[in-house]
Amino acid sequence: MDQTLSLVVAATISPAAIEKFGDDVRNNPVGAGPYKLTEWVKGDRVVMVRNDDYWGPKATVEKIIWKIVPDVSTREAMLRAGQIDICYKPSPAT
Repeated sequence: MDQTLSLVVAATISPAAIEKFGDDVRNNPVGAGPYKLTEWVKGDRVVMVRNDDYWGPKATVEKIIWKIVPDVSTREAMLRAGQIDICYKPSPAT
């Protein structure tokens, strides 16, 4: 479970999404939050943009790109070079 964006033990799922996608519903996210999924390239990136139709407070960041970089050294180098803004689990020694 360490490699997931979130941990869902129990969640509300859209009945319409279950009817439409069946067992493949996990690969077809549906939501009503402050961001909308615009691109999902498995093993590479997840791109989300602000949902201007969201009922709650407007998100302050327009676009979020979750880049999948398995190697710690590469993530740290990208952070130092300014290629990314946040690095998950950098090496404690650096």
